[in-house]
Amino acid sequence: MTSEALSIYKLMILYTLNKIKQPIPQNLVSDFATTYKYTDYFTISEAFSDLLKNGFINEMTTFNLSYYSISDSGYEALKTLGDELSPEIRSEIDKYIKDKNYEIINNASLSYDYQKNKDGSYLTTCSLKENNNTILQIQLNTPTENSALKVCENWKEKCADVYQFILSQ
Repeated sequence: MTSEALSIYKLMILYTLNKIKQPIPQNLVSDFATTYKYTDYFTISEAFSDLLKNGFINEMTTFNLSYYSISDSGYEALKTLGDELSPEIRSEIDKYIKDKNYEIINNASLSYDYQKNKDGSYLTTCSLKENNNTILQIQLNTPTENSALKVCENWKEKCADVYQFILSQ
């Protein structure tokens, strides 16, 4: 793989993160690159790693997933070098984002994580975001790590029901 190709993949990542404007998991960008047959998963992962190492993207990690967003220096690099990304690639990314809008919003709007407390219990934090603003956040103390994991799994499956219940009651 040439360094020019890797640069294009990095610009594709920056362009995508800039267009979506909220943190997303790597797999959404990887899916685009592999679906449109630009590259394979390992190469796009290398591009993510390079961007992260050089401060062009930010990473937020929960217990099971990392979310990425464009950093200020990544935005500046995109402004400076973005013309190297062809209009065809931009158009394909835009179409992909439009086609996957529900999945992107769903992945970016739910977050859940837990951490161990000093007393051995676990604090589980579950959030629902809209346009990068938190609209609902719940914190629960659970006695075991397994119960914290169960809360996170349930949040993923039942968040909309919980939100609707709170609004209606």
